[in-house]
Amino acid sequence: MSGHIPKSILFIGYPGSDIGRVVQQVRQSEGALSLNHICLSTTDIHTISLDHIDVVLLDVKALQLHDIDADELGDALYAHIPVILLGDSSDASTALDAIKAGAQDWILYENLPNYSLVNTVQSAQRSYTAHRDLVVNHARYQNVVEDQAELIYRCLPDCTLTFVNQAYANYLGKPVSELEGRSFSQLTVPDEFERYQNQICALTPAFPTSSYEKRIVSGDDVHWIHWSDRAFFDSNGIMLEVQSIGTDVTEIRCAEQEALDSKKRFQSLYQNAPIMMQELDIRGRILSVNRCWLEIMDAKSEDVLGRHAFRYLHKSSRKNISKVLQELRQSGNVRNIPCRYVSESGRHINVTASATMDIKDEYQNIRILVVSNDTTRMPDNMQSEFRRHQPTFDDTSRRH
Repeated sequence: MSGHIPKSILFIGYPGSDIGRVVQQVRQSEGALSLNHICLSTTDIHTISLDHIDVVLLDVKALQLHDIDADELGDALYAHIPVILLGDSSDASTALDAIKAGAQDWILYENLPNYSLVNTVQSAQRSYTAHRDLVVNHARYQNVVEDQAELIYRCLPDCTLTFVNQAYANYLGKPVSELEGRSFSQLTVPDEFERYQNQICALTPAFPTSSYEKRIVSGDDVHWIHWSDRAFFDSNGIMLEVQSIGTDVTEIRCAEQEALDSKKRFQSLYQNAPIMMQELDIRGRILSVNRCWLEIMDAKSEDVLGRHAFRYLHKSSRKNISKVLQELRQSGNVRNIPCRYVSESGRHINVTASATMDIKDEYQNIRILVVSNDTTRMPDNMQSEFRRHQPTFDDTSRRH
């Protein structure tokens, strides 16, 4: 071990401590360890300086003789340095409390000669470092979780809550301390608890996640919470814990409902409009027509959908349609284009048509809405005027 800085050990004991065994182990370390000694009969354990100390060896009986609870030294000692406990078999209960509070190891004096104190010290340091990193990471995670607006909780497979963030506690209207350690069965109605249990039981190592939405009615208010559950399993596939994250999606659901209602209103206006309306795709195929269009064109919906709109244009109106389409692509709309349709029964129908492009459906496909006003039903004097100007109208696309 020459060339290495020795690990500095602080032995905390009482006048009757078996420090001789410790001294012998330090001597056998060949300079890898150095030893300092403090007696609790003359020193308060809460005021001991740990500067330049790597590991503490703590005699359990020294704590008992001075009425110091081993499990209450977490902040004063265990949180700052690796601690190895020394004692005999009668000290086991106290040593266990200390280890639960953060101490690293427990060695019987009688077994000390059989140990390599160097290896024990190194192991205690690794254990302490790993535990400290875990505590730091947990604290960081806790801060992140507490800062989230999402509702977050963790529970055991039996649905006992092990963690609740402040947002979820606020949502339930209870303090965190009142929720952690309680079962969901105490927080919800039996049917809902049974559904949650079934969802948790359905999670497996191969499929550890699930999600669902929950509708909550409170008086006149309705809220929607999207829940995502993730189960954690050990190497044997045994479920250890479940974490659930809830996000308030009420605004999204309201927006979706408003969009749906708006679509329904449009469909109602579309179908019941007193003028001819049709939707085309970018290639001119008919996607939908309204009742007025079907009535005037003497057609049935199933015979029309999927056909090209050119089928219903009179040949006198087809010759300039390419220029109209070019303007539609450039400007997104054309207005009041006179043209002539041919119905399924062969009737000629004079119309003025307007079209709007770039109406996209939920799949982002471009659609064209065509609105046509039947001018065939105009009074005779207006129809004569229309027929007199028909050649000019057919050439309208040159002026638009």
